[in-house]
Amino acid sequence: MRLDVTKSPYGPLHAILAGAALIFIACGFPLSAKGLQNLWTRFLYGAKMPADVRFMTITLVLTLVLFGSVWLLAWASTQPWKRKDAAGPALTASDRAEGVRFALRWSVPVTAVTLGACMAITAAFEALTGVELAEQSLVDMLRGDGGFAAKAVVALIVVVEAPLLEEPLFRGIVFRGFARSMPLWGAMALSGFAFALVHVNAAAFVPLWFLGAAFAWIYWRTGTILAPMTAHLVFNFVNLCIALVFPGA
Repeated sequence: MRLDVTKSPYGPLHAILAGAALIFIACGFPLSAKGLQNLWTRFLYGAKMPADVRFMTITLVLTLVLFGSVWLLAWASTQPWKRKDAAGPALTASDRAEGVRFALRWSVPVTAVTLGACMAITAAFEALTGVELAEQSLVDMLRGDGGFAAKAVVALIVVVEAPLLEEPLFRGIVFRGFARSMPLWGAMALSGFAFALVHVNAAAFVPLWFLGAAFAWIYWRTGTILAPMTAHLVFNFVNLCIALVFPGA
C-alpha cells in the first residue's frame, strides 16, 4: 500500500521547523566565524567523544528527550485542527508485515550502495586533498577502547534509538510535510539532505543523503513507518558489526 501524502497532518511549515530544530540540536547555531570554523572542523575531522558509559548514557537520554520533544511538539500542533481524513486508510497487520518484508528485501542493496559510496568518496577525497576524513563519532567510539558498558550503550543508540526516533521525524514529519506541497522526488531529496546534515560528517554526507531519500521511498512504497525503521535498523546493525569485527578497518 503506497503512502497517500495528501493525507498527511503535517505540512511544509512542520517540515521546515522540525528539520531546522533537528539540525540545530545536532549542529548548534554557529553565528560567529569561529563557530562556523568549529562546525567545519567537526564536519571533516569529527568530534572526539569521551569513551565512558556515563557520557554515552547522558547522550542517550538527551537525544531521546530532545528528538522526542520535536516530534511531540509537531504532533501536538496538528491536533486542534487535524483534518478527519488526515490519517488516510487504516493499515492492517498484514499491510505492516508486508511493509517490513519489503524493507528487508531492499535493505541489502541500499546498505551495500551506501557503504560502497562512503568508502569510494572517502578514498577519493583523501587522495585528492590529503585530508583524512573522520568516521562518524559513534562508529569511532565502537572502534575505540572504551569499555564494554560504553560500547553497549553506543550499540543501543545506534540500533534501537536511532531508527525509533529518527524515522518518525525525518520520514514521518519532514518527508510527509514537504510531500504535501512538492513532487515526491523533491520531498525525498530534501528529507534526505536534512538527515545527512544532522549527522555532521563529510565522509558520509552524500551516502547518507542517498540513504535518507531511500528510506523515504521505502516509506512511500509501503505506507508504514515500520518499513523505514526496519531498513534503518538493518543498515545501522551492519555498520555496528563491521565496526566491532573489523576495528582497525
